[in-house]
Amino acid sequence: SADARQLMLQFADKQEEILGVEVIDETPIHVKDRDDRTLRACVLGAVLGVFVSGLLLALYIVADSTIQVPETFTYRYGLAMLGTICKGDKELNQETKANLSYKFEKAEKKIVLPVTEGMQVPEVLLAEGFEIVEKDVLTGAYEKLRESHGVLLLVEAGKSNGKSMEHLLHELKLQDCPVKGALLCEAN
Repeated sequence: SADARQLMLQFADKQEEILGVEVIDETPIHVKDRDDRTLRACVLGAVLGVFVSGLLLALYIVADSTIQVPETFTYRYGLAMLGTICKGDKELNQETKANLSYKFEKAEKKIVLPVTEGMQVPEVLLAEGFEIVEKDVLTGAYEKLRESHGVLLLVEAGKSNGKSMEHLLHELKLQDCPVKGALLCEAN
C-alpha cells in the first residue's frame, strides 16, 4: 500500500493538472463487517421451506384416496378384496375364481356394482353369472340388491374415489344390502 502511494505521488508530480491539487486530509478506509442477517435469513428460509414442503406432502399422502393394491382397500374399508382383473384379461385367475366361488358359493342371485359411474364391467364377470346394477340407478335398485345373495363391488384401480366409496358403503349398509367383497379391476 505504501509503494502504491509512492507511485501515485511520483505520477502526480509529473502531471501539470495535478500539481495544483493539495491533499488536506486523508479519509481512512473502513472495511465493512459481514452482515449475519443475510445468512440467518437464508437458513431460516431453507428450514421453513423444508418444513412447509414436508407438511404439504404429508397432507397429500393422508388425503390420497386412490386404491392401487388390494391391501389398501381391505385396510380402509374393512371389506375383503377378492382379487384383481388386469387390463385385457379374458378369464379370471385361479385365486380370484377360488375367492369368488367361496364367497358366492350358495348365491343364486349375484350382483356386481361398479363404484365408478360409466365403468365397463368385464365380460368374465358376466360369464360367472353376475348381474350388473349401475350406480346411477342405485336408488331404485335397493330392493333388488337386498333380495340378492351377495353384492360384489367393482373398484377401478388408481381412481381417486374414496369419498364416493364411503358414501356407497354407507348407503348399502343402511339398506341392508349383503356386500360380500370387492374386485379390483383395470389393474396393471
